[in-house]
Amino acid sequence: MKRKELIYGFMMSVIAVVMLASTAGCTRNNGDIGDWFGTWRVETITIDGEPDVDYAPPYMIWKFQSSIMQILVPDDYYHSATTATGSWHEEDGRLYIDFTWDLGTPGAISHLPPKCELTILKLSGSRIELQYDSTDGKTYIYYLKKWG
Repeated sequence: MKRKELIYGFMMSVIAVVMLASTAGCTRNNGDIGDWFGTWRVETITIDGEPDVDYAPPYMIWKFQSSIMQILVPDDYYHSATTATGSWHEEDGRLYIDFTWDLGTPGAISHLPPKCELTILKLSGSRIELQYDSTDGKTYIYYLKKWG
């Protein structure tokens, strides 16, 4: 009888571990990042208050998860994309991004240098507005909408 009890106890332990492991997985690794989490499409970019005439579909996409951020510009068919991956954090109403450790550079696709800070003008579950003041005196505003 002890052997059956040991086998039953072992099987219940295995089931408990499997159930715990299946509920432990999540899409928000390293904690909840709130409204930032997910995929965002840059709807519009303005430069000194005027629409960026060079910015057109396919739209730039920004992705946030944990402390990692990725900027993508898909091709016309959304089959491949130019990408830049970096780290980010929010502090005192500012978004700090750092792409210096990636081979891709965001500047070619976003007007942003490899390391910069943006002022958060708006942050909600469906909209983000960010302002970047460049070293050449231009002000860029990025209007992002939750996508997907």
